[in-house]
Amino acid sequence: MNELRFWLAKAFILGLTNCLWAATLAPDWQGREPHFPPGSLFWRTSEFKTAPILYRTVLPEFRKPIEFAVVRVRARRYAYLFVTRFNRFSDLDPFGQCIARSESPKERPDEEVALLADLAPSLLPQRPLALLVSAPESGFQLEGIIAFRDGTFLSLASTPDRWRAQKFPPLTVLEFEPCMRPDFDDRHWFPTRVVQSAEIWEPAKLMAEFRTFAERTRCQRLQRQLEEVRWRLTLLRDKGIVIVDDEAFGWGGAERLPSWLRERANILLQSLAKGADFPETRAEFFAKMAEVLSVFVWVRDEVTNVANHALLWRALRQPDRAAHCEQVAKSVEGELNRLEVALRGLEARFPLEELLERLLPLRRQLLGLRDKSVHRAFVVNDLNSGLENKFGWFDTTVLLDNDVTRWGLRVTTSATVFASPLSPAAFVTVPGTEFTLSGWDELKPWRVYNKPANPGPVCAWVVLGGKVVNRRPQPDGTVYERERHGRWSENWMLLVPDLSRGGGLPVQLVFLRHPNKILFRSNEQGIVREVTVLFEQPGAQLFMLKPLKEWRGLLYQARAMTRSPLNEQEVASSLQQCRLWSRAVLCYPVTFSEAFVRDPNSPYALLVANAYNYWEFRDEWNTPPLKLAPLPPLASYGLLKGYPGLQVISEAAELGSWGVWGDHIAVVGREVIVYGVPIHPIQRFGGFTAFCFGPTDIGVLGNLTELDLIKRTGANSFRPQHNRVDEAAMQLVKWCVEHGVQHVFNTDEKWVPDIVAHYRRLAELCQDLPAEAVAYDLLNEPETREPRAYNALLRRLTRAIRSIDKSHLIYAEVVAPWGPMAQPYPEAAFANLEPTGDPLTVYSFHDYEYRLMTRYPNEKVDIRNLLERWLPVFRFSIDHRAPIHLGEFGAFEQTPEDIYANRCAITMLLDYFRLFDRFGWHFHYYSNRGIVRVRRDGSLEESLVQEAFRRYFGRHRLNAVLE
Repeated sequence: MNELRFWLAKAFILGLTNCLWAATLAPDWQGREPHFPPGSLFWRTSEFKTAPILYRTVLPEFRKPIEFAVVRVRARRYAYLFVTRFNRFSDLDPFGQCIARSESPKERPDEEVALLADLAPSLLPQRPLALLVSAPESGFQLEGIIAFRDGTFLSLASTPDRWRAQKFPPLTVLEFEPCMRPDFDDRHWFPTRVVQSAEIWEPAKLMAEFRTFAERTRCQRLQRQLEEVRWRLTLLRDKGIVIVDDEAFGWGGAERLPSWLRERANILLQSLAKGADFPETRAEFFAKMAEVLSVFVWVRDEVTNVANHALLWRALRQPDRAAHCEQVAKSVEGELNRLEVALRGLEARFPLEELLERLLPLRRQLLGLRDKSVHRAFVVNDLNSGLENKFGWFDTTVLLDNDVTRWGLRVTTSATVFASPLSPAAFVTVPGTEFTLSGWDELKPWRVYNKPANPGPVCAWVVLGGKVVNRRPQPDGTVYERERHGRWSENWMLLVPDLSRGGGLPVQLVFLRHPNKILFRSNEQGIVREVTVLFEQPGAQLFMLKPLKEWRGLLYQARAMTRSPLNEQEVASSLQQCRLWSRAVLCYPVTFSEAFVRDPNSPYALLVANAYNYWEFRDEWNTPPLKLAPLPPLASYGLLKGYPGLQVISEAAELGSWGVWGDHIAVVGREVIVYGVPIHPIQRFGGFTAFCFGPTDIGVLGNLTELDLIKRTGANSFRPQHNRVDEAAMQLVKWCVEHGVQHVFNTDEKWVPDIVAHYRRLAELCQDLPAEAVAYDLLNEPETREPRAYNALLRRLTRAIRSIDKSHLIYAEVVAPWGPMAQPYPEAAFANLEPTGDPLTVYSFHDYEYRLMTRYPNEKVDIRNLLERWLPVFRFSIDHRAPIHLGEFGAFEQTPEDIYANRCAITMLLDYFRLFDRFGWHFHYYSNRGIVRVRRDGSLEESLVQEAFRRYFGRHRLNAVLE
């Protein structure tokens, strides 16, 4: 390295000179010019003859602050500028990146081009930088200036003593070449020669031009940053989602985060709204502030996660891992607290740069607790996340039904509502003295036995003098008044509709502060339209929930619960639930962590532990809080359905009912629950789908390039859609095997004379291949049969394959969204799908509902939309012990968005991958061969779709539990 630094210093420290000369350089092949055969891609065989040529030099490390750094490249036809990429997330990532390009118009292909590039974002302190130009063999010219803030500068130029050249085969993905690294030894490359005499430039003139360009570029970059800042701060304020390194992190909603964080984001947004014309320093402040807040939220959550993992490892009898997590959590807590004080504005001595410089090492330290092997890792999952546990928690309010808007009701007074996905209750903070719950009269009545229908509450249970009292509204609507009726003995009230008149399940309110008055306000028909609670002081807090998830003895309960006076023996079970939740909400679960170890008694089972974090409250009644560590509802549902191998390990109690999801099971008085989870004994596959129904789409040389691209992402499967059983089909299978990539057959039945004979023949051809080599995705998007006939065909196809081939996977798709009886999709499609009984069949569907958008997440769409849309799929998987495959999704390249520039492609795909990991799904992104493009220089450019795949596969999560 010392030798490199000496050479760099000799090459570039030109000092302040009166002129700058830059020659046009071309390779000096010295009679040894490399030659390559034409490249092939997809169906285009030997069509790509242009071989890219790279010209390379290295910029030295700089210790002085840079004012600007600009280079200009001139060439004929095209020019591309590459630099070293330093932010590699794994070994799968490329070594370089293209930062600028210029291409001549297609109608004038030989025209000279020029590109100007801002190098400043790529120049890191004390890091040398490889600088590479891709230009034609006719050569290129480069001049540049690096200006320092102390008034000095370095000039850069294309002179033969500083540049080397090399030619690469057509369709090379240049970014992956080791020459992009600054420490690459290019002495074996070819020298360059002057093909056109140098042009003389006056440094002062060039300095002025480049400074103007740098300022304009910086302003454009800052404007883009400000747009991104608005998006990121809005997500933080309104949804509690932060974006860190293009990945979205959030859970439950914005109210989970401390109010000061949301308020800080809101203040910044208000400042941004006052005007878009900010000075550069002001714009940089907003960009840095958004980054600081986002990274702080991530670090804060991850510290909680590490502390939770200490509890988890102790519960799973892993004392060494527990001790290490405890040590790390304690070591970073103090620094995190100091950073919070600084961010809250209580201590203003830290500039933003220093805050970020202190946060990023914490992030790296915490990420260092992960490992390629989850069985060695100190931290297995992110906070509020899991791996291959389809019975686990996920971010939705649907399962425990605590979203008041889903009840058909609404809070019409000013209030903050947080509905944790881990509790049946929603937590409400009332800034004023009045809380109103409206919309009762707009509810659709359930079954009406006694007319007239009345979906609203008819009475309220409160506890006075130690006795539960059923209070009905007075003519003025008053149900309770503290001065008249006295103080409550307990902290809760139950709003009870009359089920016999179409009313729904009762709503319980649990208070931290005693209310002064309860009012029912009715419409002209006498139906209560809103319930109002008045408090003496502002700032009251309460919980809303439906403590009963089902009725037993419907008409009996309707009479017993509305009887005056109330008979406590008749409503004992309901009363028990109300009193349970009046205590349990005082330890309100907000977040959780999940870890696992292998079950020593089964190779295909895990011992899973969940640890919960709570908001803990004290009320005016001194009600004793009750801490519960609940079994996730889908695990309760699995027990209800008798799922083999699913079991509760901890000493837990049945505390009530989750309704359709089974029993409410929890460990009482503890924050951790352990349960046994079976996993599918099938290797997971993930990769790409391609439309290959053309006559020259498979078995051609372009498939080799395609497979190289797939393999480079880390993916392990390729799903080419075609109807063939010929030599070309088997040639593609052979190439897939050689690349270590599964080949998935996928057929459009409408063009196959006998689909059963088709798959029987494929089974004969593939029966002796390794188990992971091929799979049969039987019918692509079936649409021509009603469900009974289709299910019968699936069984016939499965029998035909299994009569010959007993080792390879089968993917069985649901009816396509436009097919018979498939709507609403995917719920109806899965409801009409019958499992075949084959143990090696994975059940598949396609979903393009959410594709790439300008910003993701946004105010309308985030990961919750996917989760709630796919709830019927999760249920099907549990009902039938079935693994799931999302056979087609994405197709981002078919949207108006630019998959080479819109980094939300990464964000959205990482959300998809997070869900696939949580539930153990197989997946194939539908690329339609549209996620790469050929540059004018003959090289291949990959899109951000591949970037997201590499980010995911670089984490080694796929099949991690089976390793």
